[in-house]
Amino acid sequence: MIALKKFTITFIGFLFLAPVNAQDKGDLGILITTSHQSRIGIEYRKPIAEKYKLRIGASYGEHGNLFWGNRRGEIITVTDSSITERFFYYDGFQTGLRLGAERQFGNSMFSVAADISVDYKQTSSSFQNNTLYLQENGVWENGPITTIFPAFSDPSDARITRHFLVPGARLSFNMNIPVGKSFLLNLAAAGTLNLPVYMGASQVHDPTGHFGGTPPSWINLDTNVGIGIRYIFGSRN
Repeated sequence: MIALKKFTITFIGFLFLAPVNAQDKGDLGILITTSHQSRIGIEYRKPIAEKYKLRIGASYGEHGNLFWGNRRGEIITVTDSSITERFFYYDGFQTGLRLGAERQFGNSMFSVAADISVDYKQTSSSFQNNTLYLQENGVWENGPITTIFPAFSDPSDARITRHFLVPGARLSFNMNIPVGKSFLLNLAAAGTLNLPVYMGASQVHDPTGHFGGTPPSWINLDTNVGIGIRYIFGSRN
């Protein structure tokens, strides 16, 4: 729910930036991609020259992995009547705005676009233990499972929430196929180069020092394909 609220704020900010003018026949699109950084997005395009369009967009994505259920954790202690496993849980989201320009190739449906972006990224990581106990009937059953977020009942559990500012640059190749008078089907292949900048941590509970130090900085290349639908303003006039 918190992530959804953050995306809603981003969406509202995007709407204030998008100068919709029906006479310019700009378009507004909803886009879905294979990227966990920008799984869903919106994009407004406004003509600024014969073959060029200004682009303003907002995106949101989630990612994570959960070592639980049928997956087993790392075994840390074993006795005749108990087995203790340590599990790692990780998830996060990323949302932000981007601004750029798009150039159409001649009178074709193909174009190339370049954008710069600024995103906010949040990740949550935690370790927690779970113990299986041997019952009198010979069956192994779970013991009490500690919660991922406070309050922790096991002093060996650990968790942290990290925050990042993510500037980036994006290059995409697009195909916009007319669908009737008012819509365009958008197909795209894109690559984004970004550098997450660590901004600090919150909700830290780390008695065993699993999350000590500052995360290393790294340049990330994210490639994806996407599909979307664009509505052309003023097309019904």
